Amino acid sequence: MDLSENNISMDEIGLGTAHYGGFHLRSAFQPVFCRFGHKLVPIGLEGLVRPMREGVEASPAEFFSAVPAADRVFADALCQLLHLRNWRFAEPEGLRLFLNADVGHMETAATLAERLRATVRGLGEEGIDLSLIVCELGNAESADQVALTRLAGRLRAFGMCVALDFTGASGNVRNIEMVAPDIIKVDGGWFRRVCEERAALSLLPRLFESLQAAGGGILVQGIETQEQIERAIDAGAQYLQGFALGLPALAGTNVQLRARYIRPPAVSGDNVVVLAG
Repeated sequence: MDLSENNISMDEIGLGTAHYGGFHLRSAFQPVFCRFGHKLVPIGLEGLVRPMREGVEASPAEFFSAVPAADRVFADALCQLLHLRNWRFAEPEGLRLFLNADVGHMETAATLAERLRATVRGLGEEGIDLSLIVCELGNAESADQVALTRLAGRLRAFGMCVALDFTGASGNVRNIEMVAPDIIKVDGGWFRRVCEERAALSLLPRLFESLQAAGGGILVQGIETQEQIERAIDAGAQYLQGFALGLPALAGTNVQLRARYIRPPAVSGDNVVVLAG
């Protein structure tokens, strides 16, 4: 199945909706924050798919479970293209776009690289700065390590940044050491479980330090509470993302992009949200 613009319809303002197998797919964007001193500043947006079927909302897991294995690469690419089309509706100048690419469903890493090459050509024609694209290689623990390293090299040659997931598995560490990603995305469920165990939590700063030595900056996902914000920062995370900081917003609606202070500023401003006292 070839990826075609015919799978994406545009409304009167240019906002895209994708169509696949009875599903209507919309883009949502969730902000990613970076720690600068005592402030958390938005530096990017993660593209997330929001499926609907017969007018009823469905979860991303429901959508992808309905996709045959032979079409999984196509569905993944369709979501990426949709987010790229809708990014301009949410993207203030200079914000990165985080795109998910499931390498666990690729026959080889070269398959993804070849598909992305065609997408990259289209992006270049539209004047999109490829250095703002962060390609998240999901399910990398099931991919061949040599092929994964080559893929990361190709993406960097295109000018993109590379992110890998960390879920606590030993395979994640090996991939991080091999690929040396620009960003290491710490799974939110794993992080929240660690926060509930005092002994495990005490080891988190050392773990983050070792991951950074092997790869790049630490991004903790799935942060849901003020306490988790503080623990992620105390452990040494540079980037944070989650409901406690900003909810995903459908393309065409307002994304929460205000800078947030970790502790009260000397002088409060209209565009600042205080996170901790």
